[in-house]
Amino acid sequence: MELRLEEEILSQIGKDTDVPDKSAKYQVHESIQEKDDTLDDTDSIDRKPPFMSAALILLNNLVLSISFSIVIPTSNSYVKVLGGSEVLSGLIIGLPMITALFSLYPMLLVSNPKSANGFTFYKRPYVCSCVTALVGHILYSLAFKAKSIALILVSRIILGVACVMYLYHKKFMSDRILVGAKYRTFMSTLNTIMLTAGIAIGPFLGGLMAKTSSNSHNAVWNQYTSGNWLLAIFWFVLFVISSLFYNDVDSTIPPIPARNQNDDSNSEARTTHPRPDFISLLRIFVAGYIAFSCFFTMEAYQASIPIYTAYLYKYSPFQSGNFLALACLIDIPFLLLFSFLSRWIEDRTITLIGILISVMTVAVHLIVNRLQKEYLQLYFTLFCFVFFGTSIAFSPLVSLLTKQLHPAHHLLASVVIQISIAIADTTGPVFGGAIRTVTSLGFLITLLALHVLATIFMLCIWKTAKVKTG
Repeated sequence: MELRLEEEILSQIGKDTDVPDKSAKYQVHESIQEKDDTLDDTDSIDRKPPFMSAALILLNNLVLSISFSIVIPTSNSYVKVLGGSEVLSGLIIGLPMITALFSLYPMLLVSNPKSANGFTFYKRPYVCSCVTALVGHILYSLAFKAKSIALILVSRIILGVACVMYLYHKKFMSDRILVGAKYRTFMSTLNTIMLTAGIAIGPFLGGLMAKTSSNSHNAVWNQYTSGNWLLAIFWFVLFVISSLFYNDVDSTIPPIPARNQNDDSNSEARTTHPRPDFISLLRIFVAGYIAFSCFFTMEAYQASIPIYTAYLYKYSPFQSGNFLALACLIDIPFLLLFSFLSRWIEDRTITLIGILISVMTVAVHLIVNRLQKEYLQLYFTLFCFVFFGTSIAFSPLVSLLTKQLHPAHHLLASVVIQISIAIADTTGPVFGGAIRTVTSLGFLITLLALHVLATIFMLCIWKTAKVKTG
């Protein structure tokens, strides 16, 4: 194939001997670029991610999600014991994402240096996440002995550095160097499943450890700290495993040539990184907004449940933790189903289905709330649907963008989505923790407005969001 390509190039140059050398040079480059595009189409679309690295990335997502959510059942009572308020408990839940937002740029400099030749070093943020999560959980557990809310805040800020890894979970699953287009939506959905499983296990584990340690009067190990000590052990083990078995792709290998987006553009434009056009920026904005609305709703509901269920049903932290865990576990099989259906259903369709489920569920919840018919079983069912809708709406977003945008803009898209998630994960728990202040009516109207707007935005880019399934 290479010999035939060279013959075609030589014959082309021979035909155009009267053309200046610069023009001939452009023609040669265009021919080579066409070959690169053909190779990219045939070789990269079926590329499977490295098994061990993908497994460790998914495991990191699971444990990090547990770390983020394990404090949900007990944060309200923990803060009250130390003299804080319900709103402060919501801030404690969402605080790590503020740190993640400010740590994002420094981490990008570490993981994507210019010398990396276009590759991302995932091991560096991976190891950093293990170390900072370990330190964060230890400090959180020592806050009770110190009788310090400030130490709780510091511990969650340090955990936030670990939460930068959420960007790399999504980026790994849609990295065109590691994962072919055929598997990106599937891997992104698996990533969402790990996130959902972690959010399910975290509150359950936090409530379970609180119950088993409720009779302990030890200032170090008690109902508020035992779960975090357990997570510290998990992170130490994961640090050892990742140090031994996680390997980055060899950065000395030349990066895969970028696919041409405009056939009529000249070769100079192809070899540089073009600026994103208006349609590309619009796609990134809409995807970022959808990610924000989904995670804001998810986190607001989760933070409100321990407070709201204690008010409505006299639930304990252990019971509210079980409530959250059971809802998430029920949703996981349906998320798995969508991960397999993603081979036949378009990414844009999956996202729109998730948004519409969220809109209808929040609307029904609003009606039920106004009728004062929030029975436990109905409330639980509505939360299951909200969690399911937001999960499937978000899961294909990064995959969708990587199939549409120029490869030079993939990192920009990932960063925008991660910033949206960080803002949502920070403001959502604070909003949910203040449900008694904003009232349940204001809570539900806000969430409904967010998702109605997400539906409108998605329909605005519907025609331009059509890509191949898989």
